[in-house]
Amino acid sequence: AVPYFIRALRHQDAHVRGIANSSLMVTTTQAFGFRATADEERREKAVQKWEKWWAANGATFIVPGAG
Repeated sequence: AVPYFIRALRHQDAHVRGIANSSLMVTTTQAFGFRATADEERREKAVQKWEKWWAANGATFIVPGAG
């Protein structure tokens, strides 16, 4: 689900972006300063941080507390 949440950070609707960001933070325990209502440039910088993190960690990522 993480790649889908990251993609949703670029959604046109701020509410969708906010839900995606919250879902990412809960699922991964990571935070990269994304704000759903920030201007596009600031959002994009945070999305790129999420993408970089996922590229480095996605192959071995295990949801915390998932046993």
